[in-house]
Amino acid sequence: MNFPFKKTIRLLIAGLVDRSAQPDNRKVAFVIKRTVPFSGNVRALADALQSQGGYQLVVYKDGPLGDAGDFWRTQGARVYEKFSVEALRDVMSAGTVILSHSGRDAMLSRKKPGRRVINLWHGVAIKRIEHLMPGGDQSPGAQNRRYLMRVNSKLYDAMIASSDIDRMANALAFGVDYEKVHVTGLPRFDYLAQHYVFPADLQRDADRLTALLKGRRLVLYAPTFREDGPSALTLLQSDVLQGLKDFLRAHDLVLGIRPHPYDQKALAAICDGEQIIDLRPDLYAEPAIPLRAAAALVVDYSSIWVDYLLLKRPIIALVPDIEHYTLQERGFIYDFSTVFPGPMLSDWDGVMRALQSLVTSDFVVPFSDVHRYWQAENMFLPPAHLRFKSTDACMDIFFGSNPVPPQLTTTHQIADAG
Repeated sequence: MNFPFKKTIRLLIAGLVDRSAQPDNRKVAFVIKRTVPFSGNVRALADALQSQGGYQLVVYKDGPLGDAGDFWRTQGARVYEKFSVEALRDVMSAGTVILSHSGRDAMLSRKKPGRRVINLWHGVAIKRIEHLMPGGDQSPGAQNRRYLMRVNSKLYDAMIASSDIDRMANALAFGVDYEKVHVTGLPRFDYLAQHYVFPADLQRDADRLTALLKGRRLVLYAPTFREDGPSALTLLQSDVLQGLKDFLRAHDLVLGIRPHPYDQKALAAICDGEQIIDLRPDLYAEPAIPLRAAAALVVDYSSIWVDYLLLKRPIIALVPDIEHYTLQERGFIYDFSTVFPGPMLSDWDGVMRALQSLVTSDFVVPFSDVHRYWQAENMFLPPAHLRFKSTDACMDIFFGSNPVPPQLTTTHQIADAG
């Protein structure tokens, strides 16, 4: 069966199931994009709801959930790891559907009385996303994606944002009313609080990483993917790797590599399990685990550095292709060079020199970067009263005594599942 035909059949089945499903306001469905783990904002809110009790939780992903699936079954959740009529029925009869990415992942076709759709997204937008993506591509595929964005924006009853600036970016990017975007901070931020106690499955991952480090300091490298260009991991050629390993060994450091879920193919040739370790999402689903353990963060264009700001530790950008990324890839919502809080370097030699200085200073944020950190914190982090309390803010808004209701509409349009 060819893929477009398969998607069409699924959509037809989903539409039929949705017409007969009756929303239950004590049921909450968490829908995860097929290509990413069950982690971050959706996972943190699921933890909170499970702890509070009183709700039937449903977890759906059109693909394997790994250890997370096993864990949530033990918690009494209904877990689905592939498309099925049974999965659709449970998702579409939920009074609240919570998304990590898009309404397409839940195969929702319309607004429905008694059902709320909440998009928690999965980070702070620094790269251009959704409606803020470059608009010059007039190919049929690009036009179809833009059409789907418009359709899906009508499904959302609420979204969250990290800050007032992030609220404006999300309203524009997703094409939703500004009033539907709530400044709560991101629930996943709460995992970074030193007092936060991980659920049992995440604590096992944290303990596993601690054992792997053997008391050495971790430098986390977390590059994002490229849609049109070579992977950032291609910078780690054999000569660079050897010099990097020698440097790490000399300073009792470990480099942990956590690429985007779309970009993991080269890791086997790079990671030796000793000086350079594999921290990909398949092995450590929750990004807060390596972030909490890291003495410094090296990134390119991933917004994971916004999370790391909360820890007030050094951040370095390795961006040799920034001109290409700005002009040929997604590019940025902001001028990247004015919002990034740390040094922006063009090669691994520069990164090692920066790390050498950090070793000498015991990994204190350089004084020359303090003002830039302050600016980034004020732009992208939530107000002080919400820092490390973002999950509570979401719980109050969505499941408190006066929760956000479904915003009913007469628009009934079908969103493609792809």
